[in-house]
Amino acid sequence: MTRGNKIMTVSSSRVNMANAIITADVDAKDYDKILDRVAKETSKNISISGFRKGKVPSKLVKQRYGKELQGDTENQIVADIFEQGLKELGLSKEDVIAEPKFEKFDKQDG
Repeated sequence: MTRGNKIMTVSSSRVNMANAIITADVDAKDYDKILDRVAKETSKNISISGFRKGKVPSKLVKQRYGKELQGDTENQIVADIFEQGLKELGLSKEDVIAEPKFEKFDKQDG
């Protein structure tokens, strides 16, 4: 989920009073939307020779910082999944008493 737009399939269920399971599927097109957003946000904060700060084209940012943007995009996706899962469970971040544990992160092309 990104800023109110539902772009991934998330399901959540309680295991017991203290634990829950959140699963999600993210399509490649949804990943690309989030990557574009992360690149656009990043372009506002970096300086590249020939461009004023904050005016670097997203395409150039993707070319120069592709690997870093992939990591940032995956972190954003996990945060969005967690947020949407909590919402489905009727919980807030304040209700969480420990760091989430990730059992499986299966990344596939496409």
